[in-house]
Amino acid sequence: MEIASGMEYIAGKHVVHGDLSTRNVLLDANFTCKIGDFGLSRKLYEYQKYVKKSQEPLPWKWMAFETLTKMEFTTKSDVWSFGVTVWEIFSLGTLLYSKNLQEN
Repeated sequence: MEIASGMEYIAGKHVVHGDLSTRNVLLDANFTCKIGDFGLSRKLYEYQKYVKKSQEPLPWKWMAFETLTKMEFTTKSDVWSFGVTVWEIFSLGTLLYSKNLQEN
């Protein structure tokens, strides 16, 4: 719930995070979730999406289809990453798209 509220706040400020995952969610002393690592984030004033043009490492497993195919980052691609993050939490860190999932 706290991660969703944090992402809603970020989207309300017209910021696309671009790299939401459990590795980028921190806990404070009161075990409150804090979203961190805004290295890929972009502030969008007049635009609804950000198209990435530079070369740098990307979190492929957490990226939405439109991000993978067109390098478009939007609040909707952040929603996809949120879904993957929820998967990480509820599966207790099981790797997404792993061969082990097919064996279970």
